[in-house]
Amino acid sequence: MVNGYKDLFEADGEDALQAEYQAILGDSFDVIDPSMQQLFESANQETNKAAQNICGDLTRGALGLDKAILACVFHFIEDFCPKANADNNLIISVKFLRWRLDDVVFDWGASPPPPPPVRHGAFEDLLAADPEGMELAREKMMEFWPQLTYVAQQTSASNVGRDHSTDGLGYGPVYFVSKYTMSTAFLATAHFKDQDALSARIIQARYTGHFRFACRAFLEFMSDPTLSGAGSNNPELSAFGNPDDFTSQYDRNWVAMASALFTESYHAETEHVYPTGVQSFWKENCEEPAVERSAMPTALWRLDPLVYGEEDLFSHDVPAHNFAPLRAFGSLRQLRDLASGGHGRNFNEDYTNVADSGQFVKDKELRASNSLHALYRDHLCNPTFKYSINDAFGNPPVGGNNPDPTQFIRDASRAKLPRWDMQVPNGMLGASGIRRPHHEGCGLGIESGGCDTTLAPSYYDTSLWSWAYVTSSQ
Repeated sequence: MVNGYKDLFEADGEDALQAEYQAILGDSFDVIDPSMQQLFESANQETNKAAQNICGDLTRGALGLDKAILACVFHFIEDFCPKANADNNLIISVKFLRWRLDDVVFDWGASPPPPPPVRHGAFEDLLAADPEGMELAREKMMEFWPQLTYVAQQTSASNVGRDHSTDGLGYGPVYFVSKYTMSTAFLATAHFKDQDALSARIIQARYTGHFRFACRAFLEFMSDPTLSGAGSNNPELSAFGNPDDFTSQYDRNWVAMASALFTESYHAETEHVYPTGVQSFWKENCEEPAVERSAMPTALWRLDPLVYGEEDLFSHDVPAHNFAPLRAFGSLRQLRDLASGGHGRNFNEDYTNVADSGQFVKDKELRASNSLHALYRDHLCNPTFKYSINDAFGNPPVGGNNPDPTQFIRDASRAKLPRWDMQVPNGMLGASGIRRPHHEGCGLGIESGGCDTTLAPSYYDTSLWSWAYVTSSQ
């Protein structure tokens, strides 16, 4: 039995192979080709001795052939595997392995690695103080500033603010979609990780024209007294009851929340820190875009001047002065303060007053000069320049903020053109010159030419139609 098993590994010799070869070829066999002769000589020279001798001691036991072979296979399995430095000594290696973890953890002579950078600012503070308000602010901002795809396709998703608009129809979509505005909007956020992120949407809206619909909808949303909240730091009782879920020590300031959310999103997308600011957020996203348009071919705007207009697709006229500029903000007692306009920790119901030194910097610096009392003191009662009914209640000057009428927006339709071939005439910007000085004449009792026209006030300086955002009233 054992010899029969060993014979399985014995190959045919050279003579046997030649005889088998001759039997196959028959009468055609005459002489062996030299290459075939070499093949016969080298064939079956090696025998697998390990496999042949694996059962050399089978006669000593009482196992049957099949069981004995299986036992021998597992016993001698190493002989059939390639020689290598494998894991055969793994257990021994682990047993004698010297662990040096103690040398790392308890070696207090070395300096520990630096901790990861900690970012703490307005977003974290406002989220901790009013989580429900922050979540609602984020939801509304994502609604008012839709994805660029929806704006470009003029879908219903770009119709915003229906809940609080006067006619219930909201604002948007944009009246006209051009490749010039959309390409500018796309490129403005091309470096963002996610071009549908909140900060990306807000920046894109500056160039698509959707900004005016988003800002108008946001203003109407913020004007709802049922959504406001007076902070517990305010010593005076609010004229309106707070929402049931509102427990913050700060007044609910939707623009401050919007600025914090924008800054947090911008950092997540670009890894750069965008400064927070109530007035800067509104100015950059709701006021300045009105005078920063993308130029289009002359033939296009001459055919339809509304491509530069302020209307949406449903003929809602939304000029910039319907939602801008933001003159002052804070609780009613802040706005009534004659000394500083409500600046300082005595008015700690306003989070911007108690935020870290790096947060809402410009709001702190400009609060006194932008206060309502400063408007009264510096312009209404200042005899240097004439103060007319138009200054008090009129619209901003038509055009941009540059007082030089020869300066206007221009662009080239192709990169290699020697000069511009597209423009935005100042007259087509609408009444948007909010920051442009306009001279109505010298004040009462001052001779003509007796006042410096270069120091003439702007719509922002003099208008009673500017927006004062009251976060809580008594």
